[in-house]
Amino acid sequence: MRPAMDENGSVQVVRHPTECWVRMLHAASREIWLLGSGKRFTVTTHGTSVPCRIIVHRSSLGCPDRLAELRRRARRGETIRVVADLPSEMVIVDRAVALLPLTACPSSEVLLVRGPVLVATLVAAYETWWQGAVPLAALDSSGRGPGDPRLMILLAAGLTDKSIARQLGIGQRTVQRQVRALLEGLRSQTRFQAGLRVGRLRLLDPDPSVNENRGDSAPW
Repeated sequence: MRPAMDENGSVQVVRHPTECWVRMLHAASREIWLLGSGKRFTVTTHGTSVPCRIIVHRSSLGCPDRLAELRRRARRGETIRVVADLPSEMVIVDRAVALLPLTACPSSEVLLVRGPVLVATLVAAYETWWQGAVPLAALDSSGRGPGDPRLMILLAAGLTDKSIARQLGIGQRTVQRQVRALLEGLRSQTRFQAGLRVGRLRLLDPDPSVNENRGDSAPW
């Protein structure tokens, strides 16, 4: 049965999303943008030579396996940012074609969007989410890097570098270096601005995967 399509061919219902995603991936020549969990579009972008942007949910930071995969992708050159809430999953290739889910079920049908006006609208929406997201490197809590949650907690509490160093058992210069990296990663000029960004992403919540488990927000 032929997939359903509108009269102009600008929107098409696709019943085999993985196959469609593979074709889009192989045809990409400029860039690939991903938004969401990756559960629906499971084919890896590894091996592609085009730049890839990925926006993921903050619950990624609370799942070791997912975070490890994100680190691997970052080392391959993919640019990854984190947001507190994801409205949906989406794939945009070369700013010319996009995939959108019809339902929450990963194996269900998706919309293939080719219409220039519709794609331009999705591109603008993605850019808005991208600008409001935070680079993964600024939030990665591995070791005692700039994303150490203890550092963010103490910084948000208003402690000085000297007090933070004493609390973490590290040197004051190390704290200063990590604070600078955190401010840079959060694109903040001051500690106060950084605290606002951390609060916006709810990074200091006790369990960053609560929303994922309850299904309130889209997970990584």
